Amino acid sequence: MIQRIQTLFLLISIATNAAIFSFSLATINYNGLSNDFTIMGLIDRGTEEYIYSNWLIPGLAISVILVSLLAIFLYKKRSLQIKTAQLALFFQTAFVVVIFYFVDQVGQQLSVSEALGLDAIEITYSSGSWLALFPFIFLFLAIRNIQKDEKLIKAADRLR
Repeated sequence: MIQRIQTLFLLISIATNAAIFSFSLATINYNGLSNDFTIMGLIDRGTEEYIYSNWLIPGLAISVILVSLLAIFLYKKRSLQIKTAQLALFFQTAFVVVIFYFVDQVGQQLSVSEALGLDAIEITYSSGSWLALFPFIFLFLAIRNIQKDEKLIKAADRLR
């Protein structure tokens, strides 16, 4: 299980998604205020309270972690492992899309609520949002290596 390269790729994907919980996804500046958008929502830097909370982003992150973990333990059923890793890749895609969508939506809501123009709000994406792109690579590599194992096993079965 652990000696297979696809397991290492899945573990790296899990670790990367878990690390996103400790990073800020974006910084939103308006009216001289600077607020952090984390995986749980928008935090006011002054009071450390949530201005906007969100459960979809952490839910998707946890689902990617759990589905990838499930894929690791399905190493004896490679076809099911491929489908599970593809499901993790789908959840990762949704996770990244939702991050960028919600950061943009919060920026628009702040501009409306503060009666500002969209030019008055500056959104700077932080390392956490860009870190969410790396599991794509590792999930893709894991799927590709699982498929290689499947072809190798089928070729060995033909030779018997």
